[in-house]
Amino acid sequence: DGDGSSCSGSVILDFGTINGNTGTAEILMTNDIDIGGFQFVINDNPNELDLMYVNGGSSENNGFQVSNNEEGQILGFSFTGENIPEGNGVLLVAYFESNNDVNTELCLSDAIFSDTYGNSIPVTIDDCINMNYTNSLLGDLNQDNIVNVLDIVILVDIVLNIGYSNDADLNDDSIVNVLDVVILVNIILN
Repeated sequence: DGDGSSCSGSVILDFGTINGNTGTAEILMTNDIDIGGFQFVINDNPNELDLMYVNGGSSENNGFQVSNNEEGQILGFSFTGENIPEGNGVLLVAYFESNNDVNTELCLSDAIFSDTYGNSIPVTIDDCINMNYTNSLLGDLNQDNIVNVLDIVILVDIVLNIGYSNDADLNDDSIVNVLDVVILVNIILN
């Protein structure tokens, strides 16, 4: 038609970085057409995580209003007619909470994406992924429910003695080093 309304395009939705220590999951999108709006669900099995909020990524960078409920439903669109241009990268980051430590499977479902004219775009959803969520306070290495200089001393000792502790690996890169120390200092200062 010349106005793009007959071009269906496509979207691939997938998980990016998953961090159980911070309760975050990146949602990645590859799209070959501009996106005018989207909705989808993040399911967790067993159902023990609450989706607290979502932000960041191309949705935030392009002025989208993104809302969610605790059950995992996510809705994004722009009040001003902005769109997410074709490309690939992080669509948004989802933040979860739970009262328990839980190893859960996260899956994407019920995806509906729209082009800038309100036409449905075919969506391919990639595989589910596991999140080993921990309810402990990030950086609380001595488990006293306070993150302070005592935790830094423990972390520096782990780094200098070339040790490893899953709790000390604050950036979840399977290495305990100065990067984790900087993160812990920032947690305390902020």
